[in-house]
Amino acid sequence: MIDNSDKTVILKKILSSKTFSNVEQYGDLLQFLVNAEIEGSPAKEYTIGVVIFKKGKDFNPANDPSVRTYMHRLRHKIDSYYASEGKNDKIVLTIPKGHYEVRFQHKSLAKRLLWQRLSPLNIIFIGIIAALAVTNLIIFNHYQSASSRQTNEHLIPNDDPIWSDFFSNHLPTTIVIGDHFQFWEFDEELFKSRTIVDYDIHSVNDFELFSKQFSDRKVQKERHGGLPTNCLWNMYDITKVLHSFNQDANIELSSLFMGTKFDLKNIIDRNVIYMGCFRNLRELSTTLSNVPIRYQYTDNFKGIITVKDPETDSSFTFVGKQLDDQHHQDIGLIAKIKGANNEHYMFLVGFAFPAQIETVRLLSRRSLLSNLYSQIHLQDSSFPEQFYLIIEIVCTEFSAIDTKIKYFRRLP
Repeated sequence: MIDNSDKTVILKKILSSKTFSNVEQYGDLLQFLVNAEIEGSPAKEYTIGVVIFKKGKDFNPANDPSVRTYMHRLRHKIDSYYASEGKNDKIVLTIPKGHYEVRFQHKSLAKRLLWQRLSPLNIIFIGIIAALAVTNLIIFNHYQSASSRQTNEHLIPNDDPIWSDFFSNHLPTTIVIGDHFQFWEFDEELFKSRTIVDYDIHSVNDFELFSKQFSDRKVQKERHGGLPTNCLWNMYDITKVLHSFNQDANIELSSLFMGTKFDLKNIIDRNVIYMGCFRNLRELSTTLSNVPIRYQYTDNFKGIITVKDPETDSSFTFVGKQLDDQHHQDIGLIAKIKGANNEHYMFLVGFAFPAQIETVRLLSRRSLLSNLYSQIHLQDSSFPEQFYLIIEIVCTEFSAIDTKIKYFRRLP
């Protein structure tokens, strides 16, 4: 049983958090709802409109959805609080969707009732992840049904110089999908919410600058980002690698996995495979900084990679560009880095969809891996534990037509 004094303490902690700073109206609304719960008289939409938002006695909730809109935003802010400052709280405050009654629950119970608090967007997101899981299961069963044929034709050999070394430390593996930074705004004139992916906004700092510059738009950050189109192909391909080495993996989104202030504990004692574009690396870019390259976007889907050659001290530039009306040139990066605790990090990165798809495809198919090794002329027979390579792809919007390895270098 959670007594009223505990509820008051929980409320004060939430209202004093950074999430609720400078949003007095939402604080007043939450205070009003908690007081109503303590008094045993759940608030009504009409009462909230009149008391909190000064709507007047003629306020008609059927014609004016503003209270429901503020409640939607309040739930979002509460979720943001528990995803950051309140993530270790033992008791959580929730407001089930469609209700104005505040509930206080021990975290273990709140987790069991999670589905009651999911928005349609969250449910869609979980549905996509479930679809990916089903796809992986189908692929796994397909491999199992023809294991002999696939061992010879499709599965990556156990002594593959890139992947066998990657998994040899027996650490758990996490696949990080680079999802797009996503936020939403409410149009009070149309009474509609819009989910937005803006390719010029790909970090919390970018978003905060935008929201301050355009404060009248009343934008809110989503807890997770938008899944990029290429992740379906990537998951299909990387599953082949995992199956070849009998490996399991956790799947994370970069917006949740590395979306807060960099914490080294997120990536130690585990192997990490990042798949996506450069802009969605987020804090993982700190780890990629061990590779002596510079990258920059020239527009939403094109960019430049500059490499400083350590032997000649000269620079090489690889440019993504339009070739004609139907074809363009995309640039991708494959990098394998060893961590301080013997963990491995694999970066499969591109500017546009073709490079993001092709970097994963090259390392997930036995025949393509063989071609890759034949293109790399090493001074000795051993393949380096740490390396990076640049690929150049002639492609259409989604499909690679011709792929070439343009640069390969060991990492010290």
